[in-house]
Amino acid sequence: DDAWAVDLAEKDDGNLTDSYFLKKRTFRNIGMVIAPLVAGLVVKHYGMTNLWLIYGMGIFIATLFLIFAKNTNHVEIKENEIEDYKNVFTHSRKTWDFIRKHKIVSLLFVAIFIFFVVEEITSLVWTPYLQSHGLPLPQIGYLFSLIAGLGILTPLITERILKNKSKLSILTTTTLIYAVALILAGVYSRLLFISIIFVITYSLEEIIEPLEDSVVNKYLQSKIRATALSLKSVVTSMASIVGGPLAGYILGILSAEKALMLSGILFMIIPLVYSLAGKRTF
Repeated sequence: DDAWAVDLAEKDDGNLTDSYFLKKRTFRNIGMVIAPLVAGLVVKHYGMTNLWLIYGMGIFIATLFLIFAKNTNHVEIKENEIEDYKNVFTHSRKTWDFIRKHKIVSLLFVAIFIFFVVEEITSLVWTPYLQSHGLPLPQIGYLFSLIAGLGILTPLITERILKNKSKLSILTTTTLIYAVALILAGVYSRLLFISIIFVITYSLEEIIEPLEDSVVNKYLQSKIRATALSLKSVVTSMASIVGGPLAGYILGILSAEKALMLSGILFMIIPLVYSLAGKRTF
């Protein structure tokens, strides 16, 4: 869906790509705020069964939007081309070769991999870390609600900042703040302080992830975009596969404080990658 949307955005106005990813994040967070409230009301008054009915209706309505959405290029595909798997593998190989030879895209994929590995580690650390310092589980849930609320505004504010700053400069700054914040959360472990850091880091993700998507798409040609984004999904999946066991191992040998500090140090690689990419192009 992203490849299709970006092709449409670039066809009409290249600047719409940033707006698409940021507004997509905003609408996602609006849904995250509204969905629990709706679910709670439905379960309370009508029962769990009706919740599935509403979910199904939502999927149906979303499908209708896609059916009537605009297409970029309608190409008639011959039957023998569909059955020709060799073309699929050839296209995938060419896309991989493009990524491997395009140094900036390769660097961005490395940054994405590290980001999701660190996210796997920190996602396992934060809840028990906050609980160990006296924050009850329901209040951690309130912090997530606050993050979702801030996530509605954060992409919109970022869109305004983009009028004066480049994507890569914003990414360099936000990822550096993210890394320093993780290190500080491990150094100074007062409850109020680490709660603020928790909110800040998750809120920064609302800037990092959509801009990261926008930057990657900027360097991808339309004809390989869909395949390249599929490979990007493979990279994020591999990061989750690696990050989960790595997080378990780290938490087995290190305290939560040291795990956060290690995550911050590892995350320092990402602003370096964006800085290098920025010097080469932006």
